Amino acid sequence: NHVPERDVGSTGCFLSGGTDSSAVVGYYTKTTGKPVKTFSIGFDDPKYNELGYARIAADRYGSEKHEYLVVPKDVLSLISELSAIYDEPMGNASVIAAYFCAKLAKEHGVDLMLGGDGGDEIFGGNERYVTNLMFKRYADLPRFFRRGIFEPLLQSMPAKGLFYKAKRYVRRASIPNPRRFYSYNLLAEMDNSQIFQPDFLQQIDTDCFFQRAQHLYDQAAPADETDRLLYLDMKFTITDNDLRKVTQMVEAAGLQVRYPLLDRDLVDFTCTIPPDLKVKPGKNRYIFKRAMENFLPREIIQKSKHGMGLPISNWFRTEKILSELLSDHLFSGKPQILNYIKSDYMETLYKAFKDDESTSYYGDTLGVYLILELWLRQEGSQP
Repeated sequence: NHVPERDVGSTGCFLSGGTDSSAVVGYYTKTTGKPVKTFSIGFDDPKYNELGYARIAADRYGSEKHEYLVVPKDVLSLISELSAIYDEPMGNASVIAAYFCAKLAKEHGVDLMLGGDGGDEIFGGNERYVTNLMFKRYADLPRFFRRGIFEPLLQSMPAKGLFYKAKRYVRRASIPNPRRFYSYNLLAEMDNSQIFQPDFLQQIDTDCFFQRAQHLYDQAAPADETDRLLYLDMKFTITDNDLRKVTQMVEAAGLQVRYPLLDRDLVDFTCTIPPDLKVKPGKNRYIFKRAMENFLPREIIQKSKHGMGLPISNWFRTEKILSELLSDHLFSGKPQILNYIKSDYMETLYKAFKDDESTSYYGDTLGVYLILELWLRQEGSQP
């Protein structure tokens, strides 16, 4: 990940305003002694727009900041091209933000981008690591108390309000890792026979992912549970999703990208840090934030994690061009996705999306299926 001196003038940095991208910008500036060009993405939805934090970091390090506001027409212009860029349906909507950020950098003479990917997986930055500690507290209680006293008492209570939340907590806490770690996933939450067509289910092993995860989790023993989960995310989240997402979008825009936080020496060093210094109850990336207290802006250290998420669910509701794109491809004619997924499940999901505006979950899920449908149509058109 070392950047040769001859490349300094053509190097830029992704800057989301999070701890990782801000740290990369800060240390690059400190190392080279020169301001760096930073590139940030914003949205018209205040819940997703973090340009304010990116500006704080850019100003701290004297960066030459550049910004781009992604709008619905950008999604429309790129989403159909994803099938040509990836050789599989990439359902992560933040690929849109990554592409337009890289495109902005290309327009300003940058040839090489530095990204902050990997920091969460080596320092314990994802909230699910903290959540796992919460579940572990219950799982560590004596079995006779959990199974013989508390759970029967809880089972007799109505599934409403606090009791409903308690029952969900107990259910997930009772699942052994690594299955508990992925129990939030739709395919883990629901009976797959309610989602997929019978003919399709007969051709696949629905447990193959969990078997692979279990193998890796066991392989990492006797490491602490937190470190074993970090290892899983390094194998799956970083390798199969994040790096693939960013690298191919950057290359599609005509640039290259490097990931300083995935430098092998740094990764090896973080493996020697005790896990309870990475993740504590209620606190993620503990030691990283302590180490950065006098380097990163206080506002960025204290902010909650966000990333480059897209307000795609809200846009499906409010933007006609995207609402029609969703409806035309998934709920009109004969969508190819219905060869694999049951139509009544899709209709139930669509109804939940329309009725429940308090969450982006249903809209985000529909966005994944939309990308799958576009990919299936692209594949079907190949000679």
